Amino acid sequence: MKRNLTIAVASIAFAVPAIAVGQGGAHAVYEGHLTSARDSSVRLKESFGDLERAVKVFAVRHYEVQCEGGVPASLSRTKLSGTAPVDKDGDFKARGDNGRTTFRLRGHIGRNKATGRFRISGRLKADNGQTLDCDSGKLEWKARP
Repeated sequence: MKRNLTIAVASIAFAVPAIAVGQGGAHAVYEGHLTSARDSSVRLKESFGDLERAVKVFAVRHYEVQCEGGVPASLSRTKLSGTAPVDKDGDFKARGDNGRTTFRLRGHIGRNKATGRFRISGRLKADNGQTLDCDSGKLEWKARP
């Protein structure tokens, strides 16, 4: 019986890497980038509560989107407002709309990595200084603990 218990504990330790326990409960932090922009950065923070999992932080930094007329918009930071519940399979999705822009996020948190895609669209300040209609298209991301 003791042998089986040891194996189960070891399996749990490998299934949820980089867990930190603090005042707000346990959480795991994943960092990575957009697959199409290696200079970008992605940060995801997953929190664990009383039998609940949720993405509490999702932020993307330093990436470019296309606006009308082919004008680029360089974005320094895009962040999810609120939380996104994570289901038993590790999948999550969220959508945000501030009246000017729409943010859509889908992802999966696995044993050793998190992957997904997001999209931002709406009125953004382009690199030429004008506020234009812009759309990132579906941008894929990946992150590791």
